[in-house]
Amino acid sequence: MHVVRTTRRAGAAPILVSALIGLGTLALVAPAAAAVTRGSPASRAEVQRTHKGVLADQTETGAARMPDFGHRPPPMFTQCPPIGEDTGCQELLTVNADGTVSAQTDPNQPHYDGTDDALLGVVNDSPQVVSSIPLTGTDAFGFDGDGLCTARGAPAGCPFGPTGYEGPGTSFTVTDANDGSVSFTGGLAAGASAYFSLEAVASPLTTSVECQPNVECSDTESLPGTQDTHVRTVSSTAGSITLSVDQSALDCGDTYLHAPLVTTLTTTTLTPTNDKVVTLTIVRSQAIGTPGRGFKVCYSSSTPFVDLYGHLVTTGLLPLCPRVGNTPPCVISSTHTGGIFTEKFVVPASDPRFH
Repeated sequence: MHVVRTTRRAGAAPILVSALIGLGTLALVAPAAAAVTRGSPASRAEVQRTHKGVLADQTETGAARMPDFGHRPPPMFTQCPPIGEDTGCQELLTVNADGTVSAQTDPNQPHYDGTDDALLGVVNDSPQVVSSIPLTGTDAFGFDGDGLCTARGAPAGCPFGPTGYEGPGTSFTVTDANDGSVSFTGGLAAGASAYFSLEAVASPLTTSVECQPNVECSDTESLPGTQDTHVRTVSSTAGSITLSVDQSALDCGDTYLHAPLVTTLTTTTLTPTNDKVVTLTIVRSQAIGTPGRGFKVCYSSSTPFVDLYGHLVTTGLLPLCPRVGNTPPCVISSTHTGGIFTEKFVVPASDPRFH
């Protein structure tokens, strides 16, 4: 699954990369509430925020009225029901037909609790079942007890999970306050959608796709303007491919150029009938290493392999395939065109890390 994150709030500029390469911190600003006057002039209704941001019209008599959303444009994303101050999803994650995941926000949808919480929807426009989408965002998983099931207009059936932030058929795996993943019970089928809430909008950094027996299966992780990782294989059994991109350390003790982020490739219950082929594309200006040096793949696996220098190692630079009798892992081709490095290499039946 290829991840591309865009947002209408920032002029359609990608925002997935910002958390990784320091392009800035995202902030969603809810539209300010306009003063409302209802009935006679004597009422002088005033919009006020009550407990943690729930809007109510407070009159002189102290009577509370529900906010009027009649002036708000229709929601852009109806995969989420009206909850709290939202009439639809504040953020929508779309799994596209080509395996990419894009994210958009509706500028007319504030935080559903009036303060900081976000209502997110997911729609699967790909032909494959999506099992989970790991996410990252500042305090996105710092649950403090005000999930969608505590909001005004909470959907029937609440709660859907132990945190109160789950939507129907969803669950969370929390790594820390900023990182975690949303999983879909039984997988999110092609054409299906789901919704859930978080403490803030979040960006997907890991993709996972389900593979069917004897059919080519591929997954792509993309950070626009930085690097893309694509893997494809064929398996005799059903299973999944997961690509995770992070800033963890991976050092081959060299001065060559490398991708700025480390990719971890994992497979589950697959029985590949051929080697996995990985294509790693890097924007030269984003590469790390000594300027002017060539590009090499720094590779790490629990299974020993022969490196560029003919040594048997578990972490090292990959050699060209002809130098090792086309025994993977090895580099099939290496090109540099228009400021873009492209490395194509084969990976054996292991779960490696590389950049």
